[in-house]
Amino acid sequence: MSLLFCQKSCENLQKKLRSYNRNKNGKEILKRKAKYNNIPVKILATSSMIKEKYQNKIWELDDLKYLILPKEVTREDCYAFLMKFYSLYNWEMEESKGHGALAKNKNKLKYYAVLMKDWMTSVPLNKIIWNIINYYKKRGEYWDVGGSIKFTGKEKWVINLIINELMRDIETNIRFKVKNYFTNYYLILCEKFGKENAGANWGDYLEYGTTDLKVIELQNIGLPRYLATYILENHMDCLEFQNEVLTNILVDKIIDEFDVSKPEYIEFIEALGLN
Repeated sequence: MSLLFCQKSCENLQKKLRSYNRNKNGKEILKRKAKYNNIPVKILATSSMIKEKYQNKIWELDDLKYLILPKEVTREDCYAFLMKFYSLYNWEMEESKGHGALAKNKNKLKYYAVLMKDWMTSVPLNKIIWNIINYYKKRGEYWDVGGSIKFTGKEKWVINLIINELMRDIETNIRFKVKNYFTNYYLILCEKFGKENAGANWGDYLEYGTTDLKVIELQNIGLPRYLATYILENHMDCLEFQNEVLTNILVDKIIDEFDVSKPEYIEFIEALGLN
């Protein structure tokens, strides 16, 4: 989670509080809100785009301890949690409006489940594209703004629409909107049951596009997702980890091992600012 994002979230929360204080009944409003709020301020600040009433609804769930996010990501679990969030966070009301709506209806969640599973398990982008094209091919149709379009897998102009939608959904919906909901859910679980009992942090999986903590570590030093995976698979001898935390990277050794004709060589140099 970026420092800038945290700062923005805190600023938004502070603006709300100042607004309440300016109101002649501000103190009374704050007291009433505090009485019915169980969510710590740090979570409200991080998830300021999510209404408090939904966060408190999740806090009060009797079966919450049975709804821990698993470490292994499956399409079935992705779909199950998306359906759960559609209800808990009231996506029908909060995320169904506008051209770039997250979920105009529940049918969209099946598509997101396919996309989420592939994205979080480090499937290469070109494979993700073909998986989504095959998803729509099996459905026999693609839904555009104008309605349903027949799709057999051969219509190139429809394939272009699918790819454009896919790239937009990864960046805007999966890595931002959906990630924010899963991060909020995980933070609530951590607060209620402790981090050791909160399950996996799918918010991180969605942001970084992997469940591999070592790949996440490499992304944190500036490598893009696919290059971090490539380095881990081909130059593991140049990396030192302690409990999956990167402690040392032998940059010179990686450069010596690289085939300089490969595009990954140039991209590695540029990513670390060595050019």
